[in-house]
Amino acid sequence: MNTALHVQAHGQGPDLVLVHGWGMHGGVFAPLAERLARRFRVHVVDLPGHGRTPAGAAAFALPALADALREALAPHLRGPAVWAGWSLGGMLALAVAGRHPEAVGHLVMIAAAPRFSRGADWPAGMEPDTLRDFAERLAADPAETLQRFLALQVMGTPAARADLRRLREAMAGALPDAGALAAGLAILLEGDLRPAWQELACPATLIGGERDRLVRPEALAAACALRPDVTHHCLPEAGHAPFIGHPGEVARILEATAS
Repeated sequence: MNTALHVQAHGQGPDLVLVHGWGMHGGVFAPLAERLARRFRVHVVDLPGHGRTPAGAAAFALPALADALREALAPHLRGPAVWAGWSLGGMLALAVAGRHPEAVGHLVMIAAAPRFSRGADWPAGMEPDTLRDFAERLAADPAETLQRFLALQVMGTPAARADLRRLREAMAGALPDAGALAAGLAILLEGDLRPAWQELACPATLIGGERDRLVRPEALAAACALRPDVTHHCLPEAGHAPFIGHPGEVARILEATAS
């Protein structure tokens, strides 16, 4: 297996891995990673077809990608690490914890739940037809579809314009591979990691936004109901990218995982 996932590391201290969400790349974490590097050795990864990782670096499917992430990070980590994933990256970090429990000492899911799309037994998820509509639009116009998705992430937050500008700046000049985008949407539509979540062997923390339109607070509450021992933070006035609008609060929560 080719596991040439791009990994950038900086800082000193306990190991912390950051996994980005759909349509973005590791650069979206730049301000957060800079702050966390004062406390951690921060490892920021680009998923296949995103940022500086080529599309063929690994198969973009949950089990294969979880294995590729573990293999790519193994040379960089000195033992179980904090794995923090945002949105789709949260599901991937959970998949790593489920398949490779020796690698994950603490799981942090940022605006993420073990299931993304709505189902009969998961009513708080995102409407599947919305994700299917994204998939159809993606085939016709990837750039415009990404812009629409970015706007949804900050909708309803007090600093929506400023937060959207920061997300666009982070994504500028780095349009992901269309195949990787389609595969990522398929994970969001079909992925269900509730069994892995319930069997998780390490401590877990959920960070959500009170105004998140994609992974609503109700979805995080449902995840907490499956794991009553989880630590849960719902940040007031935050949207789907709480580390953009509320970087200090997110950093403090992550720093607490090392205490």
